[in-house]
Amino acid sequence: MLRIEIPLPTPSLNVLMRMHPQAKKRLRNQYTTIFRARATSVTRVKPGQYRKVWIERRGKRLLDHDNLVGGCKPLVDALERAGLIWRDSPRFVRVEYSQTKASAKRACTLVVVI
Repeated sequence: MLRIEIPLPTPSLNVLMRMHPQAKKRLRNQYTTIFRARATSVTRVKPGQYRKVWIERRGKRLLDHDNLVGGCKPLVDALERAGLIWRDSPRFVRVEYSQTKASAKRACTLVVVI
C-alpha cells in the first residue's frame, strides 16, 4: 500500500477545461514527478495487474461528483505514467473518489494505491 499526500487539492473539471493545454501538461507532470519519487520497485505495477486507488480531495469547498471525478483525471493519468497502475481502464483499476471540506491551510489531496 502506498499513501501519498499532495499539498494542493485537485482542480475541478470546470477549471481544467479552461486551462491552457501546456498548463494541464505541467500539472500532470508535477503529479507524475511526485508519484515517481514515492514509488519503489515493490509498489510498481506488473503488466495486467489489477489495482485499487482511493483519492480524497480536501478543499475549501465541496465539488459536485462530475467536477470531482473530471478534475482527478490528470492525477489518474500521472499514476499510469509513474507505473503505479497498468491502465486507467476499469479492467485494471478501480478508482474511488471522495472529498471533505477543509480550511485553506489544510487543503490537500490524499492518494492511496492498494
